[in-house]
Amino acid sequence: MRHFGGTDLTVTAGPAGNPALPSTATTITATNPSKDHYSWEVSGPLTHGVNHVTFVSKGKRAIHIILAARLNGNPSTAQILKALASHGPPPAFVDPTGFVNTAALDGGRSDINELTLSKPGRYVLFCPLTDRDGGKEHFKEGLIKVVTVS
Repeated sequence: MRHFGGTDLTVTAGPAGNPALPSTATTITATNPSKDHYSWEVSGPLTHGVNHVTFVSKGKRAIHIILAARLNGNPSTAQILKALASHGPPPAFVDPTGFVNTAALDGGRSDINELTLSKPGRYVLFCPLTDRDGGKEHFKEGLIKVVTVS
């Protein structure tokens, strides 16, 4: 026990094991259905404004991040993939004011993240990271998904 400014403070051990995360209305999971293949599973709504989402990262050697970019117009997934692979400036179909990301998360972990989506519309979710042993960026291996935000 230590004494701070006239108030006693007692420090005790926390609960054993891993405590459960608080629940959120939306879960975004980076799945790993097979070697070098990933996909996004989104359950629950995404709305403009602040979203508290449970981010689940699967894959033993993986590390993931959610990047969300608001889209102008109706680009195809092929157009989006081509733009991402170019490593150039954002194309005209990306709204530069509608870009957000989460923290990076190790495979096999879950965390609560805040995604603040500026406006309603279509957003592309993608992961630009590679596995720890290298390889392709995860969006080239399936971690790309267009979602509608209300």
